[in-house]
Amino acid sequence: MEAAPEDGRREADAVRDRLRAWEQRHEAFEYVERSPQVFGVSGSHRSIQLTAQASMNASDSYLTVDVWGGRLLPANPRRDASQDPTREDRARFSCCRNDAGQVGWRDMASGTFLTSEALADRYLGRLLTE
Repeated sequence: MEAAPEDGRREADAVRDRLRAWEQRHEAFEYVERSPQVFGVSGSHRSIQLTAQASMNASDSYLTVDVWGGRLLPANPRRDASQDPTREDRARFSCCRNDAGQVGWRDMASGTFLTSEALADRYLGRLLTE
């Protein structure tokens, strides 16, 4: 079931809020926001970066999650890209409603539905494993 565009914005904000709250409880990590659409949590061994975006006609919302093997470097067009961490994983999610009408994110590869909280927790858990 489709979700309204404002549902996607609200759900992306829910993920962002969960990341911020988690980072406050984990001193070894830093919340990073490069723009309102690009945000994540950075750690010395692993980081996650989320990119929220609307479709071309703004009717659908998507969230791309990248897992990086190292600390996220500050945005700088003159940086040496060879020092960027290696991307370990990428997943793309579409904002939608499940059969019960709950708004969340559907993994575009597997079809698995996750609430915003479950999506954030899945990737935050990866930060704590080496």
